[in-house]
Amino acid sequence: AMPVDSSTHNLLISVTENNDQPAAPDYMEEVLRKSKELDPMDVDDVAYWISARLNMAAVPVKIKALTLIKTILERGGPKLALSLKLQAMPVAQHATTFTCPPDPQYGDKPMMMVRKLSVEMLGLLGGLNEKKMLKEADKIAKQLMKERQRKARMGQEEDGYDLSPFVTEKWKPPAA
Repeated sequence: AMPVDSSTHNLLISVTENNDQPAAPDYMEEVLRKSKELDPMDVDDVAYWISARLNMAAVPVKIKALTLIKTILERGGPKLALSLKLQAMPVAQHATTFTCPPDPQYGDKPMMMVRKLSVEMLGLLGGLNEKKMLKEADKIAKQLMKERQRKARMGQEEDGYDLSPFVTEKWKPPAA
């Protein structure tokens, strides 16, 4: 089961949908926000799920998963970035030599885009400074804690922090 609330799960699906529409910028911003608030227990599941999306055969899904990972590495939660380093690296290496039949409309462009984005992403993954990222993660955790305490004092509902288990079969990459 992917123990992440359904809104996070649905967001991840919508920003990696199998169509040629780019992910909606406000959805991407929401993913970035949530990536910093993820329960440490959920970080690896989310990284696994995103890496599995990157492993799918559908080219639009690959391109969007790569874009999502790149965006998380540049501006998202540091713990998720570090987990992606472990889980997405092998998949990204494989994607640098990705081949597929030419698209009827775009020719080899989608295939080349997957390769180019994979190379960029590997560079970002390889350059992650673990110490710096963990420091940043601590800072974010402290800010979140303060924010929660402040909300609790004000007696506000803690919405936005509901990470109640969302039950679904764990997504398995298709057999090669």
